[in-house]
Amino acid sequence: MFLKEKHEDGSFVKMKARLVADRRMQDRTAYDDYSSPTAKTRSVMTCLKLATVKQWDLLKLDVGGAFLCAPIDKGAEVYMYLDKGMAEMCVDWMPHFKELLQEDGRLYIKVDRAMYGLIQSAKLWYNELTGHLMKHGFKKCEADECVLVKRMSNGNYIIVLLYVDNILVISEKAEDRHWVRSLLQGKYQKVTHQEGEHLPYLGMTILKTEVGFEICMKSYIEDILKLYDKKLCEYIIPAKQNLFEVQKARVIQDREKFHSVVAKLLYLGKRCHPDILMPVQYLCTHVRNPMLDDQRKLERVLGYLKLTKNWT
Repeated sequence: MFLKEKHEDGSFVKMKARLVADRRMQDRTAYDDYSSPTAKTRSVMTCLKLATVKQWDLLKLDVGGAFLCAPIDKGAEVYMYLDKGMAEMCVDWMPHFKELLQEDGRLYIKVDRAMYGLIQSAKLWYNELTGHLMKHGFKKCEADECVLVKRMSNGNYIIVLLYVDNILVISEKAEDRHWVRSLLQGKYQKVTHQEGEHLPYLGMTILKTEVGFEICMKSYIEDILKLYDKKLCEYIIPAKQNLFEVQKARVIQDREKFHSVVAKLLYLGKRCHPDILMPVQYLCTHVRNPMLDDQRKLERVLGYLKLTKNWT
């Protein structure tokens, strides 16, 4: 599996490659709970508001190859096979595996780590990371189990927000945030960090200003406009008074693109643009059979974003 990694402004960073397991043959009934939580959007916004009021600062941490840091649970063994092409690469790297090749060229292996693609990997990583933090005094928030809080000996608080391998650390003192960084670097091999006035996080850019923090998703908006790929007028409001009026007209042809654009707008609205949520939520109810009138309403939202994309 090949991935193109980009900055939040859309600029290219690097290409990444991962060996990913095909989980379609896994028996889901063999696992009691494989669903992994992520930080709620309202938790992220609440913590940013708290940081603004308290004049705290932020540190973003990223654990490379995060899932592979978590071992498979004992008693829940997982086996998989490498196809002929991948098995040949494995034997070239480790020749002593040649005697284990099957007649069809496959190589059967036991999985020791929470490999990308396995249904339980995200939950195993969450348990691994939260377990490590809780050993060092962090406690889970009752309202969101992906928000962990620790009170230091000097009375200061540290808040950690978890979204898979994207970790946001919030505190008053820089040494407290860097303590969390060293805590993870001492446990995991590849931990990168970012801090400063422009902090990328979950597709957003968190901007530090004189009065607090602002959120910008300019490149995300540009990607939506590029996906729609039609000439748009600019509007100062995202909807007219007739938003909820349903006009029976012909169904538009490109329903798949309509659905995709509305889904992206919903993601944008919940994070950065609550001003578009009412028309977008209306359009969500029409994604199966969007009419020509729905397309006009969608284009009005897009025209509004075209005008306001530089706002935060």
